[in-house]
Amino acid sequence: MCSRVAILAVYTLLLSPTAAQAQEKNSFALGVNFTQRIASDDKTQASGGIGVSWRLGHSEEGWGFTYGLGWYGSDIERSIGGRNMYFGELKVRPIVAGYGYTHRFTRRMYLTGDLVGGMAVATFELDSHAAEAMGSAAGSKTRVIPIIRPELKAWYDLNRRWGISVGAWYAIARPSVTLTTPVSTETVHLRADTFSFSTGIVYRIF
Repeated sequence: MCSRVAILAVYTLLLSPTAAQAQEKNSFALGVNFTQRIASDDKTQASGGIGVSWRLGHSEEGWGFTYGLGWYGSDIERSIGGRNMYFGELKVRPIVAGYGYTHRFTRRMYLTGDLVGGMAVATFELDSHAAEAMGSAAGSKTRVIPIIRPELKAWYDLNRRWGISVGAWYAIARPSVTLTTPVSTETVHLRADTFSFSTGIVYRIF
C-alpha cells in the first residue's frame, strides 16, 4: 500500500505545473528514495525499502557516462529432502559504470536510458535449519561476480533546491555457492536477477 501511495505522489508532482526554476548548476544533492524489488525466480524474494539517494551535477542532453551502486538482498528457497524450505540470505553489493543517453523534455524534466555493468560482492549466509537438513556447515560465503543492469530514470526539478526521480532497472546477477558436507562438495547456482522500481527526492546541498 505504501509503495502505491509513493508512486502516486511522484506522478502527481510530475504532472503538476509549477513556475519554479530548475535545479540548475547544482553540484551535489542528497535525499531519500523508496525502492520496490521483484525477483525473477519464483524461489527468490527480493527485499525493498527506504534508502539514500544522491545526484552529482545536473542532467544535460546527450550521450555520457554513468555509474552507481544499487545494493540489495534476497531470501532464497530451495528444495531439500523433497520439500521447499528457507535456504538462506543472499546480499549483492555491486559497483557499476556504463554509458547512456539523456533526453531533455523541458527545462526541468530529463529522461536517461543507459546500460551499466561491473562487479558485485555476493555474500550468502546459509540458514542453520537448511544446513542441518543437508548435513552441511552453516556460515557466510562471499564471492565476487559480474553484474549487468539496463536502466531507465526520469528527473524532474521542482525548483532550484528540490528534485524528484522515478527509475526502473533490471539487474542480472548469477552467483554460485559451494556447500561442503562430510561426504561431498556441491556447487549451487543461484538466480539473483531482480526488477526494481524506485521513487526519490533530493535536496541540493551545494
